[in-house]
Amino acid sequence: MRFTFARTLLPTLLILIMIGTPLATQAAPSPQGSDPAGLENQLLQATGGKVRITRHPTTGKVNYIGADTDAPVGRPALLPAQANPEQLARAYMDQYGALFGLKQQAQELRVQRINAANGRSTVRFQQVYQNIPVLGGEINLNLDAQGNLLAAIGEVAPDLALNVKPTADPKVAQQRARETVAKNHELKAEDLSLIHI
Repeated sequence: MRFTFARTLLPTLLILIMIGTPLATQAAPSPQGSDPAGLENQLLQATGGKVRITRHPTTGKVNYIGADTDAPVGRPALLPAQANPEQLARAYMDQYGALFGLKQQAQELRVQRINAANGRSTVRFQQVYQNIPVLGGEINLNLDAQGNLLAAIGEVAPDLALNVKPTADPKVAQQRARETVAKNHELKAEDLSLIHI
């Protein structure tokens, strides 16, 4: 029996890579202009006080910004009229990403998908750390036909400071991953195949 296990293998491999990897003792300083109260005031002004903001209960970082269709967060200044959804979404994350815990969105977010329907666009970002996807780190932005922000939803793992250099030989890590998946799913390790994603 062949079993494809890309969804199970990736988390296992990431765990194996990070075994014994200590967290840094200090986080990098926040960028200029990332004062949460100031950014929230900007959002309140941009929407005439109609913005809705919620925070993650553990990190305290914003995990939802919502605006009404009649009072959206206006397009970021200096963007050309023909800016595409990714450019718009990145400009919003440049401006408000610190609320979610981002420091440099261009290095921390990778576009995963862009959908457009009925004049609206949704841009889905995957958080990456040193070019490695962060499990559960995702932000979705919903834009109206004019490129105004209607919602930003998601969360990231803030203040990451990890050594991502693998400490195990790749072949050993693959074998351990196969054995772990086989054990957890009551399969034979030799029946499992590795898929590179």
